[in-house]
Amino acid sequence: MKHDGTTVRDIRLSKNYSQFDVSNGALHQASYSKFELGRIELTHQKFKKILDSLEMNLDEFMYVHHNYEFPTREKIIHLFEHQKFIEVSALNQIISLAENYLTNHKDRYIEDILHISRGLILIKNEGSFEPAMSYASKIWDRLQQADTWYLTDFKLIAVILFLFPVSTAISITKFALEQSEKYENYTDYKKRFIPFKFNLVMLLMKEEMFDEAYSLNEETLEELKEQKAYAQIAVSYLRKGIIGQILSKSESDVFIQKAFEIARVMEDEHLTHQLEEENDSWGRIS
Repeated sequence: MKHDGTTVRDIRLSKNYSQFDVSNGALHQASYSKFELGRIELTHQKFKKILDSLEMNLDEFMYVHHNYEFPTREKIIHLFEHQKFIEVSALNQIISLAENYLTNHKDRYIEDILHISRGLILIKNEGSFEPAMSYASKIWDRLQQADTWYLTDFKLIAVILFLFPVSTAISITKFALEQSEKYENYTDYKKRFIPFKFNLVMLLMKEEMFDEAYSLNEETLEELKEQKAYAQIAVSYLRKGIIGQILSKSESDVFIQKAFEIARVMEDEHLTHQLEEENDSWGRIS
């Protein structure tokens, strides 16, 4: 495998920076030269200073280092975190990559992603939440023993939230939103916590708690508008229309039509299919 120093050298030269420009304040130039030649490794602290001098973060460096591809672990995480809905083809890709990766690596987070992906495919293929519970419980059994949850933990829980009993899901969501205050200065922190509300709406609908679902969906919809997350906005409009019909609210059909109009304008056939599936599952015709 290519040494990190080789990639650092390539980036440095492409920017027309001298070794002194990059190494200054991090380590002696002689040591830096050895690093570029692959003869020594650097501590995390020194390596971070080098990347700062190159105006680059670690994620981008690793992407460039692997010839502008994600390393396998990062690719699995990227595919998992960028799913808007349950997409079987993407889940199968995640499962294949994760299974191969785990044959040579012990990695709890990738194991969790593998369990969730298998559970989500069961939901999609069988149309039932029950078979997926065994996979969700594997993650929950581990996370509920932790004293503190971090962003990766919240991501896992948000995805499987609708598999929990509604009282548990409400408690988890409340806890997650309280913890989100710690991340107010973190990049795009709201995007990481909105899924709790988004998925809780689905669970409240499933439990026929329609007044609560309508109120939470309204709140979620406004936050999604701030984030300009058009796919989730469309689903939230659809849910607003469906719940509104059940509660005999006026203009409910308008919101269902608006959901499909968003998908049409964005030319997103996958979103249209997702909307049709959720709409049909409630016996409503747009």
